[in-house]
Amino acid sequence: MTKGHLLFILSLFLVMVSFYFLTSHDGILNPKITYGDNSFMEDIVIEQKKAGSLNWRLEAKKAIHITNDDIKLDNIAIILPGKDLKINAETAYYNLKTKDFKIPNEVSVYAKDYEIKGAGIYWDSNTNTLKSQKDIKIIGKGFTLEGNSLIATKDKAMLEHNVKAVFYGN
Repeated sequence: MTKGHLLFILSLFLVMVSFYFLTSHDGILNPKITYGDNSFMEDIVIEQKKAGSLNWRLEAKKAIHITNDDIKLDNIAIILPGKDLKINAETAYYNLKTKDFKIPNEVSVYAKDYEIKGAGIYWDSNTNTLKSQKDIKIIGKGFTLEGNSLIATKDKAMLEHNVKAVFYGN
């Protein structure tokens, strides 16, 4: 890829970002961008920082615009350094309007002292709640927890329906 192509792609991206910010301010300017079937970006990195400190980082191999509001992300990794968490999934969907996030298939969450395996994870940005209506397994040092659904907020997480807990002695 030549420098000219790279400059053109960068300019196009900056115009798209400008339109996004212009459309989110009280409807003063409301341009509509229509994405075709072939609109995508590769090797995406999105970071959110607060006071110079990294809150989270999302890496995706590919981002495909499905509609003006919906983006499909392939081969994702989400890193939450403050909570020492890393989330991996093959596919995720993000809605730009509602800021909701769905991982319909298998997801793995890795932390210092435990690992979570499951599917069908949904982040509701309105209530700041993580939900799943599918089997979830939490494996930690000396224990395993299983349940058929999960509801988690900032303060607590609840496994529900057919919950099993196994504790191992040292």
